[in-house]
Amino acid sequence: MLKVTVRREQWFRGRGPDLSMLRQKKKRNPMMCCLGFAMLEAGYEASSIAGQPSPAEVMLNSRIRQSIKKLLNTSHGNSNVCSELMHANDNQSLEEQEREHQLQLLGREAGIEFIFVD
Repeated sequence: MLKVTVRREQWFRGRGPDLSMLRQKKKRNPMMCCLGFAMLEAGYEASSIAGQPSPAEVMLNSRIRQSIKKLLNTSHGNSNVCSELMHANDNQSLEEQEREHQLQLLGREAGIEFIFVD
């Protein structure tokens, strides 16, 4: 299982769907969704995920890392669990504790252990 630490001060969430897994507002502290953190932990470069809307777009143009292969379906699109992770991350109606809980449960399905830290 891939262990992913999500730093809350850099975590872009609860604002509705975003068009990018990583937003480079400041050079040192980019904002990203939970899957942006997972992609970095899996070994993808920040430059390869910046501006990309989901893991499928990144993995289509590079080698698929085994640690996050459950984020893709058989036709190389986002898997159901990947789509559910994106929805839980972006859902504006979820309270923070519920969002983190949902992401942890869905993450386990995808082989990802999300750890949220301040």
